[in-house]
This record gives sequence, structure tokens and C-alpha cells, in this order.
Amino acid sequence: TVPLQLIDFEYGGINYFSYDIANHFNEFAGGTSPGDNATPDYSLFPSEELQRNFCRAYLQETMATHKMTDKALEEEISSLL
Repeated sequence: TVPLQLIDFEYGGINYFSYDIANHFNEFAGGTSPGDNATPDYSLFPSEELQRNFCRAYLQETMATHKMTDKALEEEISSLL
């Protein structure tokens, strides 16, 4: 048997939508390795357009069984951002 090793604890369980999305965007800034002195660079943060596109795809996938209207989807995206 091969041992299981989790790299990031926050991915080891189910989290709230907003936590998963915020953490995903925060990873763009880095700051998680000794090479960058554990200092995030928020100039690398994704644009609002990329954030909206990601949120749209994420919500469409996770809410597929709920059949959200386009208006409801856009309202949910706005509440997340």
C-alpha cells in the first residue's frame, strides 16, 4: 500500500464555497514557499474578469442539480466577489 499524504489541509475536507474560492484566488499571490520569504505578491491576484469566470464555472458545476437561472447565478457571483 502507498501512504496518503495531504499537501494542504484545507483541501482535506468539505468547505464553504466562499472559503474554497477565496483560497484559490489567494494561491495566485504565492507567499507559501521559503523562496519568496513567505510574502504574498498581491499584484499577481487574478483580474475581476478571471474571478467572475472562475466563480461562474465553479457554481455551475457545484450547483448543477439546483438549476439556477442566469440572473440567480450572476447574483451569487456578485455576492461572492
